[in-house]
Amino acid sequence: MDHDIIISNVSDPISSIVENTYPQFLENCDDYAYFSDRAIVSPTLDDVAQVNDYMLGLLPGEERIFLSFDSISNQDPNPKLANVYTTEFLNTISGSGLPYHELKIKVGTPIMLLRNIDRSLGLCNGARLIISRMCDHVIEATFVSDYNIVNFQLCYHLR
Repeated sequence: MDHDIIISNVSDPISSIVENTYPQFLENCDDYAYFSDRAIVSPTLDDVAQVNDYMLGLLPGEERIFLSFDSISNQDPNPKLANVYTTEFLNTISGSGLPYHELKIKVGTPIMLLRNIDRSLGLCNGARLIISRMCDHVIEATFVSDYNIVNFQLCYHLR
């Protein structure tokens, strides 16, 4: 087996995976090209959350938490569904392609889009960006492609 894929630190596998995939992470976190050909992929959302929490803890700066907007459509023909599917229940749902209710990020955090926003700009599922600024309802990020760095600022309204 290739030694590059063996987890050497079994007592802390998350740090071992991060350090192997992103060596000298803090020294390179401002270099967009550093992120263009690296990614950690996991089969479970719980593992992804552990890696994300670990890497976020490495970054300097203030962490912000954004919450999802979960509710049943008012246009549903059956208004009783709103009582069955409470906001609290909707906030607990997770699954493939569906992020957790809480999004924790800092300026400098690399992120990956989970849905198509604007295909003509390359902002589609799997596109990678780096957070450059955060406001109450807007996240601004620089788009990083596999081939070049695009000085594009994405401002996306969050509910």
